[in-house]
Amino acid sequence: MDAAAVRIRLRDAQTRLVSAELQLGGDSPHEWEHAAEIAVSAGIAASDAICGHVLGYRAAGDAHREAVATLRDAANASTVLPVLRELVEGELIRADAQHYRFAARRLKRMRRLAASDPSSAEGVDAFIADLRERHRRRPRLQLEFTRAGLP
Repeated sequence: MDAAAVRIRLRDAQTRLVSAELQLGGDSPHEWEHAAEIAVSAGIAASDAICGHVLGYRAAGDAHREAVATLRDAANASTVLPVLRELVEGELIRADAQHYRFAARRLKRMRRLAASDPSSAEGVDAFIADLRERHRRRPRLQLEFTRAGLP
C-alpha cells in the first residue's frame, strides 16, 4: 500500500467510526446492532491503514487469522507509536471536542503501549507535554486531556 492508499483507508476507518457512534444514539436494538457492524468495519479499515503504513501491505482475503497475524506483525511499540503520534497530530488539525477526545484516547493507548519501556514512556509523556504547550490556547483540548488522565 502506498501513502495515498493508507490515507484513504484511514479516512474510511474514521468515517465509519463516526457513523457507528451516531447509530449508538438511537433507541432501538436494531440501530445498536447496526452500530456494532459499522464499528467492526471501522476496525478492519483501521487495521488495514496501520499495516499499510507500518508494513507497506495489508492482509489480503477474508481470513481473519491472516488479518490478525498481519496486525500483530505491525503492532509493537517501536512501530506503532510513531503511527499513533501522526494520528494524534491529524486529529488536532480540527478544533472540536470530538477530535480532542479521539486524540486523548490515542494518547492513552500510546502510554499503555510504552509502559513497558521507560524511554518510550518518557517520550510519550514528553509528546503530551509538547501538545499541551503548543495548544495551550485550546481550553477544551486541555480539558479532554485532563479527563483522560493524561499528564
